[in-house]
Amino acid sequence: DGSKYLANSPEGPNRILSWWGPDVRPMARKQTFPLLIQDTSDSDNQLALFGFLQNILKDLSQVSTVNGLWGVSPRHVDLSFPSAFNKAIVGNRPDFRAFEPVKNFHEGTGMVARSDQEMKDPDLSRGALEDSKLVLRNEIRRTYSVVMQAAGLDPSHQSSWELMLRCFPCNVLPFPEEHLLSHHYFAREFLFDRGDLEGHRFGDPLTAATYNRIVNEIDGEVAVDASGAYDRKADVSQGLAEKRRQRARRFVQDALDRWDKILRASHMEWIDDAERIATSFLGSVTDVIVMAPVTMTDDIWAKLVTAKRLWGMFFALDNAAEYGHWVVDDKAKNIFRNNFNTALSEQGTLRMLKQIHSKELRAHFHPT
Repeated sequence: DGSKYLANSPEGPNRILSWWGPDVRPMARKQTFPLLIQDTSDSDNQLALFGFLQNILKDLSQVSTVNGLWGVSPRHVDLSFPSAFNKAIVGNRPDFRAFEPVKNFHEGTGMVARSDQEMKDPDLSRGALEDSKLVLRNEIRRTYSVVMQAAGLDPSHQSSWELMLRCFPCNVLPFPEEHLLSHHYFAREFLFDRGDLEGHRFGDPLTAATYNRIVNEIDGEVAVDASGAYDRKADVSQGLAEKRRQRARRFVQDALDRWDKILRASHMEWIDDAERIATSFLGSVTDVIVMAPVTMTDDIWAKLVTAKRLWGMFFALDNAAEYGHWVVDDKAKNIFRNNFNTALSEQGTLRMLKQIHSKELRAHFHPT
């Protein structure tokens, strides 16, 4: 009964594990049981998850247990930065000199940019971590919603979310240790499905005109230097960055509150339930599919006792194709001609290579 997944179940905090039973591993007999490591940005990631879900849902009468896991690779977010694609601010290129490497060229900078580290303000790193966690929860909602709609399910119905817990739960992986200059700095993706902001349904796409208007409202006043480039330190010292952060957070929190109403419970508890179910099935995983920075800890790897194969793109192993550091070319006409790190997790990659060797996994890496 899918109602067992409800966050307000009277069975208490162990409601999920007690439902499955401590020793139940019904999928261990399957030839393949994948753990798909994907982030939440871009339609290509959503398409990959949809392709797998579509296969699961071919016959709903057979959806009686978990068929695979989504390992959520989280992205760094700092809502205090203005949008790098807001042409009213940066013109034709993002003047993000703030994102210079702290260590050497092929390494990132941790959770915050170099300029923020130099200011030595603990609130900056604390705020970035809080932003990252807040947006992560909304991105889980948004990604599942997109995948469900593509599969013919209605994410505005509580039963659709119960079905996701039943057949395709997620577990959230650690943040990359290297800074991820991610899509969230170039697009306010939490606005993409906010059609309700212009009179449509929550979950409907937002038109470009309304999106641009709201981005301008969120960005507000932005500090610039004499050359017109973004001045991060002045933006922070004048309080503009923090006001921008709070304006953006209100939009994200509103979406999460709407998700709570659909679930008739806290989304935090839904995610927690998904984590518990996914963790209980890690021992059934046969294939690890790496399509994003792989930040799995040794403890997570240790639970993959039946893993046989690992599939990955080259960027999961090496960042040579990305040039490995944030260099802003003054002559570049748009961000796509600039080179910036995709924030691979160096330590996570080393752990992955160690596990390939110790578990004797068949590892297949393909070019992007």
